[in-house]
Order: sequence, then structure tokens, then C-alpha cells
Amino acid sequence: MATFDPNAGGVITLADATAFTKNFRAKNPGATNAVYFGQPIIDKLLTQTGAVGLRMYNAIDAKGQSTLVLVAVDINGNDLYSGFVADLASPCPSVCDGGGSPLLK
Repeated sequence: MATFDPNAGGVITLADATAFTKNFRAKNPGATNAVYFGQPIIDKLLTQTGAVGLRMYNAIDAKGQSTLVLVAVDINGNDLYSGFVADLASPCPSVCDGGGSPLLK
């Protein structure tokens, strides 16, 4: 198993982001393209004692829609599931960027 890196993640170019999201849509027609979580729930997760980041689990909700389940993670890479986890995100399509985002083209 790979070593947990609490600083995982990084900035990518818009060109890469656009290509990655386009690839996903091509391989998954009709799928949920994105989900939106507001700052209050992200802050609530990250302010749990010991939280150093978030893990996002791919999931299917009770309505059969693709979504993400978010959970805070500690410095050792363990899910902080005894606090709380998050979903109830706004899915796209239905609630999508209305400004012409290249991530949806």
C-alpha cells in the first residue's frame, strides 16, 4: 500500500482539467458530471479535531444518482467517520455552472 501523504493534491492546468472532464463525459454519457458542496459543510468537516484533509468516496444515493460522500481524514490517513460525513450535494446536471465553464464543454 502507498504511503499516506497529508499534503496530497495540487493545482493542474485548465487545459488538463478540461481534457479530464471531457474524457469522463465521453466514457460516462448521462452520468452526473459534478457535485457541489458549499463552504459551510466543508468547513464543518475540516474543523473536526484532527482533520488534515478530506476524502471523497464515489457513491450512489437512494435515488440512484451518482454523488460523493465526504469524510474528514486525520494525519495518519484514517477516516474520521465517528464525527460526521457529508453528502446532500447539488448534482450537475440539474444544478450546473451557468457561466459557460470549459469543464462542461
